[in-house]
Amino acid sequence: MIEFNDELTNECKKYYDKLFAKIVLIISVVISLIFIIPSIFLYFHNDLFLIVIVVAIIFPFFVLISLKTKATSYTMPNLVQINDNNEFIIKCKNLRYTKNINEIKCVYDYGKWYLFKVKNSLDVTRFVCQKDLIKVGNIEEFEKLFQGKIIKKYEQETSKTKSNIEK
Repeated sequence: MIEFNDELTNECKKYYDKLFAKIVLIISVVISLIFIIPSIFLYFHNDLFLIVIVVAIIFPFFVLISLKTKATSYTMPNLVQINDNNEFIIKCKNLRYTKNINEIKCVYDYGKWYLFKVKNSLDVTRFVCQKDLIKVGNIEEFEKLFQGKIIKKYEQETSKTKSNIEK
């Protein structure tokens, strides 16, 4: 069994918030586009065109602001556990998610934390765990369990930064 348990650091929370905001913004823009396309047809038939366009443009920002302040506190993981039955369990403030370990497509290693990408799911924001919060098991055991699925992101970011400095 492997268990990460405690509150995330501010650095990890900021990353989590940015990731959550990106996903919410993309979803709300798509929903807005669904409103904008029919509103173009309304333009030729009705004066509702202007109202629909304004709502569709404001909608993503309203959703982003309202969800970001409320939802992240409820979906930020407090416990990430991988048990002996190959179940991947995430516990948040009021929520609990269980996935089979085979549903994990890949694990991004950001140096200080991991981000899990689940097959056929956009729900990646809930699958963040911080390395120094491991309470049961160890990092070597964890990396052995996900061998072949771990993609190191922090080395790529460091090399990009170095190449920008050299230019």
